Amino acid sequence: MSESATISILIAEGTQAMRAMLRRALAGQSDMSIVGEAASGSEVIEAVERLRPEVLLLDMDIVTGDARFISKRLVLKDLRALLPDTKVIILSAYGDPTVQGLALNAGAAAYLEKPARIAELLAAIRAATATPETPPADGHAG
Repeated sequence: MSESATISILIAEGTQAMRAMLRRALAGQSDMSIVGEAASGSEVIEAVERLRPEVLLLDMDIVTGDARFISKRLVLKDLRALLPDTKVIILSAYGDPTVQGLALNAGAAAYLEKPARIAELLAAIRAATATPETPPADGHAG
């Protein structure tokens, strides 16, 4: 990634307070740009199709009440099929290893428990978008 390139990020979070916290955490990062926000499951699909972000920060609870989604695992499969180049980072209030495994097996780039530490969130975003030519900011490849 060149110095002028920024990672485009869509925040999909059901609570206003958490969206605001994520905005503040990302605002000072010169290599990241928030391209949009979604507050419901249906908004996520519309925003992902329209904005085509490199990274989707997805609160798994955002889709619980949306009848179009049968399961959280299907959400990831649908999003991966819709935009295979978008890296999905799950933000979850639940630290259940089974849920984490399902999310990662369904295609999530990372699974972070809320509230995630800012450094952990930034590292996950950078790692998800790193290529062999552009290793993560901490200098460790992979």
